Amino acid sequence: MLKLFIDMISIVLVEAGIEIPPQSIRGHPAIKNDALRRGKKPGEILLYKAKHRFAMDKLGNVDKRGRPDITHRSLLAILDSPLNRMGYLNVFVHTIEDIIISFDPKVRLPRDYYQFEGLMVQVLKKGKVPPIGDPLIEIVDIDIETFIEKHRLSILLSEDGEKYSQEIGRDIINNESIILIGAFPKGKIREDISSKVDLIVRVSDYALMTSTAICRLLTLLEGSL
Repeated sequence: MLKLFIDMISIVLVEAGIEIPPQSIRGHPAIKNDALRRGKKPGEILLYKAKHRFAMDKLGNVDKRGRPDITHRSLLAILDSPLNRMGYLNVFVHTIEDIIISFDPKVRLPRDYYQFEGLMVQVLKKGKVPPIGDPLIEIVDIDIETFIEKHRLSILLSEDGEKYSQEIGRDIINNESIILIGAFPKGKIREDISSKVDLIVRVSDYALMTSTAICRLLTLLEGSL
């Protein structure tokens, strides 16, 4: 069940490269050998460009796929932030396959990438973690457009946006806000998503890695409390 609290800010990592290798490339040596080395089946790992780039040549949209490490680092930054520890954040990941995953703000994610990968595979296969009892991570049944519309104020973080100001920060804090942040190495967020937001904001005059932009944004928001 989707849980939203009106006095909290929803942070969404958008178009994240969190996916099990598509069936069409599971037989490729890059996928099979990587899985075999780890004692797994090709359907029990995440697509990872650093290891599977030759298999990915057959896929479309490769610039945004196969980078679960970006999501991992970004989630660690969000969940470990003072703003989250103060109870201000709802945390979500929207994947390249249009799946939305909810993370309990109190969940302690593993620092090790491969342990994180195991959790994400379990979520994609089972729908939630842990599989019994109250989930700490779960897939929610909602599309991204509807999810954005459920919030009073929607913000897209982009280097092309209006410069962050204290006034914008106060608006984010004082409204039922959603902040969308691309979780891929290059490119733009899909137009069908970006066209739904109320405001596009930048937190630096420089292009930043996703996790760095998140840290800067959350620090700026703390100053608006």
